Formats: sequence, structure tokens, C-alpha cells
Amino acid sequence: MTIPSPNTNVFVSKVDLFDYKSGEPSPEYRTILRVIDVSGYPQPYLIIDPAHSQVSDEFVLRILINQAKIERNLLTLTRSAADELLSGMEKGGQCLTADLWRVQRYRFVSPCPHLYILHKFIIFQRWWWAITADVSIEAQ
Repeated sequence: MTIPSPNTNVFVSKVDLFDYKSGEPSPEYRTILRVIDVSGYPQPYLIIDPAHSQVSDEFVLRILINQAKIERNLLTLTRSAADELLSGMEKGGQCLTADLWRVQRYRFVSPCPHLYILHKFIIFQRWWWAITADVSIEAQ
């Protein structure tokens, strides 16, 4: 048997039909999982161990979910549409576009409490220096 490409990935896995719904975004977003169709997958390329179980379309989807996160990757037409879409998502995310861009936004993490207090102190110091500088100029 010849391997068509030396860069071919082979995944070996037990059948695990887990629930992936918690990783999906809201239904109004288009994801790879929502548009992909694996029902016509060529069966000769699937290696099945008959002693354990039979491969199904749902099993192939679970492997793609584990390896490529297809339930989370959003799809849009342009990069600007992807940027606009992801800017509205508070958890961030990743979007693939038809014009061949991958846009990724990270979720905002609030600073540590001690850094927040230090930041507020610095702002207060700048404000205080600005006020005292104005007072000293007026006094002269």
C-alpha cells in the first residue's frame, strides 16, 4: 500500500461518543461542525477493528472535534467580518474566512487585585501631582 502523502495524519482512537454541545457557540454562529457533511466519507480509507466496534459518521465527527476543534471554529466570508464577529464575543474565539485568513481573539482577563490597586494608586499620584502643580503655579 502506498501512502499518498508523507504528511498524512493517522488517528487511532477508541469509540467515544461524548456530548460536544457545551463547546459550541450560540446557534446563530456558523461553525465548521454545522456545515460539514461526513456521511459520504469513503469507507476504504477507514481502518476498522471489528473486535472493538464499527466506525460511524458520529465517531468521525468526534475525532474531528478532538483534533481540529470544529465545533468552536467559526466561518465567515471576509477578514473584516471575522474581526467584527469575534469582537462581539466575550470569550474570544477563532474564525476561518473564505479569503483564507484565520482570525483569533483572546478572552479578556481582568488584572490581579493587587495590580489593580497599584494601578489606581499611580493614577491618583498623577492626579495629585497635577493638582499640586497647578496650585503652586497659581501661588507664584
